[in-house]
Amino acid sequence: MTDLDDLLADFRADTPEMTEHAFTRGRDRLAARIEPAGAPEPITEREAVVIPLGTRADRSPPRRAAPWLVAAAAVAVLAAGVFITQDQQPTTTPGAQRVSTARTADPATSTVPTPVSTYELPPQPAQPVNPAADLITTPGTDLVVPAGQFRYVRLAGTQDGLDGGPGGTATREYWVPTDLAQGQWLLEVNSTGTIQGAPEGGHSTERGTAEQFDGVLIARLNGLAADPAAVYASLRTQFGTTEAPATKAAAYLIDLLRSPWATAAQRSVLLRTLGYLDSVTVLPSQQTADGRPAVSVGWSPDADYRHDLLIDPATARVIGDRNVATRPFNGFTADQAFTTTAVTEAVVPTQGTRPGA
Repeated sequence: MTDLDDLLADFRADTPEMTEHAFTRGRDRLAARIEPAGAPEPITEREAVVIPLGTRADRSPPRRAAPWLVAAAAVAVLAAGVFITQDQQPTTTPGAQRVSTARTADPATSTVPTPVSTYELPPQPAQPVNPAADLITTPGTDLVVPAGQFRYVRLAGTQDGLDGGPGGTATREYWVPTDLAQGQWLLEVNSTGTIQGAPEGGHSTERGTAEQFDGVLIARLNGLAADPAAVYASLRTQFGTTEAPATKAAAYLIDLLRSPWATAAQRSVLLRTLGYLDSVTVLPSQQTADGRPAVSVGWSPDADYRHDLLIDPATARVIGDRNVATRPFNGFTADQAFTTTAVTEAVVPTQGTRPGA
């Protein structure tokens, strides 16, 4: 282990495990404090923190935080409408639109293109720039849960180990009443090996309300406009003065789309809006970790990896996700899916009952 590994191990030694409730309550409290209204408050921006390891040409690139940690944190914070950052103050005045300060060429005498600002989400294109909207099915399909029964959602996750080390698995199982807002939810988590977010002892059971488990996310889904143009306009307000706004907008929409609680109508407007973001990649003929055919809709948080949602082309419902290395890093090879989740849904008569039991 390096000195940095020892330091981080000591830092984490007394850190308690985070439960689903604790994570959600923290996210909801954060959202309640910073919920954007109109133009967003000016925020601080952060560059990636890199620990210098020297300048020798034969030295390996510095390792960075595991991307499942970075992606989870970014998505959770973006879902709350803010990007948590280090102390690098923005150069704009409150409410002002930030633009590129790069010198532009004289268009009459130069063929050098005028730089495009990285702090402005451009106006909505006249036509979609990717085929995300082609996934929409007519009519869209939702899981029908009869009164008195429960929606069962199983998320089976895997995580490869860093630098060939041990990985792990985690299975989250939800039992949710017909009306999301009424009655108690049940969540059971079982894990093996080494995986982020594993409960102490490899098992946990939690009960709570929709508000406790996913209140902010459900509220955001229910507050979606029906018109993609209105959703896109709100993204320009929310992320239009931050760095890489198209990437943040894609992360925000994909976090909503991944939710098992999104309806067919909500998935439709999300997919149609994603179709106008050039930061989104759509790949046909993909598969989930358990072998089901899928189309991936993804975005790249950075040059090292891509985060994909895997969508059933027949129903436009999310049936999995994955993080895929786009180049070698942290011991992963290019095109390696180093984290995966397979999502299955069913209707069961009682909480705690599994399909087929």
